This record gives sequence, structure tokens and C-alpha cells, in this order.
Amino acid sequence: MLQRKPKNHTVVDMYKAWCAQLLKDHPDYYDKYDNYTKSGNHWGRIRVIYKKEKGQEIMVMSYTMFRLIIEMYNKYAAEAIIHGRRFDLGSGLGYLFPARIERNFRRLKFDVISTMQTRKKIPDHPPIYYLQHDYCMVKWQKLYRTKNESVYTFITAKQTFRREFSAANKQNPVLKTNYKFIPLQKNQQQSA
Repeated sequence: MLQRKPKNHTVVDMYKAWCAQLLKDHPDYYDKYDNYTKSGNHWGRIRVIYKKEKGQEIMVMSYTMFRLIIEMYNKYAAEAIIHGRRFDLGSGLGYLFPARIERNFRRLKFDVISTMQTRKKIPDHPPIYYLQHDYCMVKWQKLYRTKNESVYTFITAKQTFRREFSAANKQNPVLKTNYKFIPLQKNQQQSA
């Protein structure tokens, strides 16, 4: 029996589902397909929603507008989290919050960037490990009101948000004081 990988929903998937729901909720709306719009990583025809008002055709939503709204929402969420505020996901999904987690020195974590920079100057230098007493990450506090919520996970965007989060904490170390502290014992219980 093959094990199925979890499905990652893209912005295009969300847009298609949202358009279908919008057309279902508003019978006076109709759709057309744009000629070859870039959607995600490929070029293709994408649905645009219109309505007629006083004899004129008015665009209600396009993929470009939808994507811009999501990007603005994500920037707002990222800014709130970086500054230590929790971000409510709505619909009983819980909230995201920044956390300082006590480091477990039994398993040392290899600092790749510092090691590579040092090895450019001194090629035989041994590996460098993280020695701070804590590290920061974004956690998801689930409320368990949604069906099958224990199956879902939260992973931050690797290339954008993590860099912003890390850069903000390096630039202003006082930000860490706003983050919820999770001691080592509690962290070990959560992972078990």
C-alpha cells in the first residue's frame, strides 16, 4: 500500500475554490477566463469573476487582486508576529505566536553559516555550534475545534518569513522579551 504525501494547497488552489464559492453565493456573477495569466509557477488560463451593473461589466475579482490581498494579509501577520503579538487565524483554528524555546545542550545544533565563514579564513577550523540559551520560532496554538485538526501542521515560509524573523531579532535583540518563553521540560513534553 502506497503512503500518500499530504497535499499542500497553493494560492491558485485557494483562488479556484474561492471563485467556485463566490459564484455559488452570487447567482448574478459570472466568470470568464483570462488569456494566459501567470498563476503560481506556470502560465495558464485563470478565471476572472464579473458582474453586470447598470449595463456595464464590472470586474469583481481576478487572480492578481486575490494574490495581492493574500500578500497584504501575510505581511500584516508577519509584522504582528515579529513584534511579539499573537496572530488569530480565525474560524476556531487557533493562533500563531512567537516563542523563545530553551535550548537542549545534550544535542548541540551545528551553526552552518558561522562555520562556513570561519572556514573561508581558517580551512581546518572545527565546526561551530549554537551556544545561546534559547532560540526563537513561530508556534501554532491549536484550539481543537476543527475536525481532524491534529493532522494539520504549520510550517513557516522558508525563504521569506524566516529571514525577516531572524533579521529582526538580530537587529533588535529586545524583541525577544515580547516572546512567550517555553522552558525545556515543557518543550520535551510537547514533542513526545
